[in-house]
Amino acid sequence: MREQRELTEIITETHLIQATTHYAQQLTLLHNELAKSTDEKVLIESSPKKILQLATATMRSSALRPTQINGKAKATLFPTLLSYMGFGGYLNPFTHEAQVNTLQPKLKIISTACHEIAHQWGYSAEDEANYISIKVSTASDDALVAYAGNILAFQYLTNALYRYDAQLAEEQYNAVPKGVLAHFKEMRAFWEQYQNPFEIVFEKGYDQYLKVNHQQAGIKSYSLVVDLLVDDLIHPK
Repeated sequence: MREQRELTEIITETHLIQATTHYAQQLTLLHNELAKSTDEKVLIESSPKKILQLATATMRSSALRPTQINGKAKATLFPTLLSYMGFGGYLNPFTHEAQVNTLQPKLKIISTACHEIAHQWGYSAEDEANYISIKVSTASDDALVAYAGNILAFQYLTNALYRYDAQLAEEQYNAVPKGVLAHFKEMRAFWEQYQNPFEIVFEKGYDQYLKVNHQQAGIKSYSLVVDLLVDDLIHPK
C-alpha cells in the first residue's frame, strides 16, 4: 500500500496538524451525538458479542472489502492471557480466525475487530490493517462505530504530533470534549493493570513474527498508519 500510494517521505507539521484537527472535529461531533454531556464518556450497553457482530457487519458492508472475501471477528478463549501479553487481538495463523480480546474497553473491541478482519482480507502489515480499520469504521453510518474509528485515528495522530510539538498536541487534546479523554484514561488504566515483566518478551517475539512475515518495520509499523491518514488529507480521493 505504501508503494502504491507513493507516500511522501516527509510529513510537515502543518499537514499533521490539519489531519489531527480534522479527526478532533469529527470526534467532537460524534461525542456530542452519543454522550449525555461533554464531560461524560460514551456509554456502550451492548455486550461484547453484539459489538463483535456490529464490527463484522460493518466490515462486510464496506466498499473497501475485496470481492468474495468476508471475514468475521470472534472472542478469544484466552482474554486474560492475551491481556497479560499486551495484545488486543490476533489473527490465528492456523485457522485464519480473527481473535479479539473482549476484556478490553468496548470501543477498543470495535477497532480491534475491524483491524483483525482487515488481516483476513489480506492486509498483512499492521499499519495497513489499522488504516483499513479506521477508514471503514469512520465511514460507517453507525455513530458508535464511526466514533471508535475516529478516536483511534486521533490517538495515532496526536501521538505523532507530540514528537513535533508537545504543546500543539496538548492543544488538540484540550479541543475535544473531556468525555473523549475519559476513553483514553480507561484504555490506559486497563492495560496498566495487566503490565508484567514478561510483556517485553511477548512483544519481541511478536516483533520477530511480523518480520518473518515480511513486515520489516516490526512492532514499529503500527505508527506508520499516520502517513496514510495524513496523505488522505493532502491528496483527497
